[in-house]
This record gives sequence, C-alpha cells and structure tokens, in this order.
Amino acid sequence: MSLVYPTMSYDARSRRLREEYCRRLRAKTTTTTNAGYADWLLQTYPHGWYLPRHIRRVARDVDDVLQGRCDRYAVRMPPRHGKTENVTVRLAVRMLELDPAANVLISGYNERFARRLGRKARNLAQGRVQIAQDSTAADEWHTTAGGVMMTRGMGSPPTGTGFRLIVIDDPIRSREDAESEVKREAAWDHYTDDLLTRLDPGGAIVIVMTPWHEDGLDARAIASEPDRWRVLSLPALAKPDDPLGRPAGEALWPERYDRDALLRIKAIMDQNDGERSFEALYQQNPQPREGSIFKPDRVRIVDDPPAAPVALCRAWDFAATAGGGDYTVGVLMCRAADGSFGVLDVVRGRWAPDERDAQMRRAAEVDGRAALIRIPQDPGQAGKDQVLHMARMLAGCNMRSAPVTGAKEVRASGFASQVNAGNVWAIRGAWNHAYL
Repeated sequence: MSLVYPTMSYDARSRRLREEYCRRLRAKTTTTTNAGYADWLLQTYPHGWYLPRHIRRVARDVDDVLQGRCDRYAVRMPPRHGKTENVTVRLAVRMLELDPAANVLISGYNERFARRLGRKARNLAQGRVQIAQDSTAADEWHTTAGGVMMTRGMGSPPTGTGFRLIVIDDPIRSREDAESEVKREAAWDHYTDDLLTRLDPGGAIVIVMTPWHEDGLDARAIASEPDRWRVLSLPALAKPDDPLGRPAGEALWPERYDRDALLRIKAIMDQNDGERSFEALYQQNPQPREGSIFKPDRVRIVDDPPAAPVALCRAWDFAATAGGGDYTVGVLMCRAADGSFGVLDVVRGRWAPDERDAQMRRAAEVDGRAALIRIPQDPGQAGKDQVLHMARMLAGCNMRSAPVTGAKEVRASGFASQVNAGNVWAIRGAWNHAYL
C-alpha cells in the first residue's frame, strides 16, 4: 500500500501528502486510549501507508463494535483492498489494547492462514500490549492481564475459552471450496457449533471476507439473525446508492486499482466464468451459475400464507449414504386457494437410516393426516423393499410412492416454471436460505 502512485498527478500526490500529514499530526496528538479507530490506524501504519476513504468508512463501524453499539458486523470488499490488515489484524490488537483482559479469536480458512494472522497481530501488539513472555506462540499468545489472542482454522474448535471478540476472515479459500456444498456446510457447522457457542455475553462477531458464493457463511449468518447484522458491502466499481457516495462505475481504491485496472481484471475473469466470478469477488454480488432452471429470487418470503392451503404434500428425497455429502430432505408444500404454491417447511440432514426414519415420523405427526407423503422409489428390488419399509413405518399416514425416472432437470421443470413466474411463496423460517 504505497503512498505515491505513478497514476496520480503531481497535484493529486501533493494533496494526498498534505492530507496525510495533517491526519498523522492529529493522530499523534490524540491519546491512544481515546483515539477513534481511524486515528488509531494511522498510529500503527508503517511509513508510506495512508488511510483510504473506504477504510475510513469501515473504521466508523469498527468504532461501534469496539464501543459495544454493534455486536454483529460483516464487511465485504474485493481482494487486495486492505480488509485483513485494517480490520482483522488491527481490530484484534485494538481490542486488547483497550481491554488487555479480553479474549480475542481470529478464525480463517485453515490453520496456516489463521496462524499467519496471529503472528501479524502479535508483532503489531508488541510495544502496545504487555504480552506474557511465557506464552508468545503465533496461534495463541497471552497478555499479562490475563487476556488471550487465539487463532484457529475452520473446523478447529477453540474449546475451553470464551471470547469477547471473534473475527472470521475469509472462511472459504478457493472457488473449488466455494462450489462444494460439503465445504460450505462444514464452514456453517463450525460457525454455529464451534464459534457461536464460544462467544461471551455481550461479545461481538465480525466477518471480513470476499464473498465467493451466494450460499456463503456470511449470507447464512446474516439470514439467521437478519435484524441484528450490520452489513457493509463495498464493490470495486460503484453501483447506484454507493455507501461511499461514489458515482456509478468509480473505483473503490483508485490510487491502487483504478477503473481501467479493474476492467482489465474483469475482462480476463469473464473469459473463464462469464461475469459470475467478477460479480462475486469484486462486486460483492455472488449469483448462481447461469443455466440454473430456478430463479430463487422470485420466491416471496411471507409470515402467513397469502391464501388458505387446499392441498398439502411433503415430498422426500433420500441421500445415498448417511454422513456423506448429500442430504435427506423433506419439503412440505401446499396448493393455495388463489392458485399459488407455498413451501411451508423444510427438514434436512445427513442421517443414518434409523435417525432418518425418526425424523420422517416426527414430520408426519406434525403435518397431520391431511398431508400426503410422497416417497421416491429407486429402481430394482432394493427400491421396492425401501417403499415397503416406509409403508410399515408410516402406517396410518397417507403415503404414496413413485418410481424415479428421467433427469432431475426435467422432473423439476414444472415447479421451476411456477417459481420463475413468481407464483411460489415460502413461510419465513431458519431453513429459507439453505432451501433457496
């Protein structure tokens, strides 16, 4: 992050130098304890760094996190735009500088990446925080006041410690991992089971990432607590209603990546995956792959059915093996009196056969006898045996089976046409994001 760039005019460079000199002068005259996050960042910068306008905007939100006014914060920005240095590493150090007895956790996509962030934080903290000399490892170092700075990779639980601040930085490493439902589920399980359970009362979670996928960890976390998260999305090229007030098309950090540089990157990425990758990584707008027969954004989320249900059906799709990458899914749908279709409930899991059966019986009891249960029948004798087992297990219920024939796309085309026409709604629930 160099202070002087060859793309800047002489007047622009001079103005930038004057502005930065004034900011640093103000920062030096502000006490470390009372400094706002933006001024504090300037105190920590090496020679030649300056505070870009988008980081100044982020700093306002970080002040609210540090002062307890915001306990769920997600910031999305393009690669190489300063998110890790200015938020992840420095926020962790600032928290310990303000409260040396606090516990802070940084979580990243793997142990090596997280450890590197911990090492940067430790090196920056030296001289600012009193670090205990008997505990200085990069992945776990302690303060003399009893606080701890810990790093863990996704899937590595930080057992035995509660945290005032948890920072999640890039939980997904690559496009390959982002496209893997198993990897995305593992990241979500880590968040719900390993991280959320370690947050102290009054603690804060901050997610800092470049979004790869529309079903990413940040999207799920926000959907799980929609009224609690503060979200700042900073596209590389400004869109209408830009949070920084930029005109449409203006670069986020023009001194580092001007518009022409970003368009060159876009042209190359578009050759590989259409506009999808650039839209996700640089514009913070991940979208499903083109060619998907469903348009999930056409599904209306409602609190109550817009019309009375006149027919109910829960259809099941079974995973091939328990604990594998696939899910067993049961979707409860209805046809409403106004001709629309509704999704009322979705249950899913990677279950062993006995657990799956228990889930199916429980769903049947909740749905009531008015709901038809549809079971797929696989080819051969095994499929017939499975249907017979289901009929016995669900005795007294209205169950029907049908052989599975044809491609999934063909079988789904009828429902897809209703979705894409905007004739499908879904009851608001925790399952919405995973389903859509």
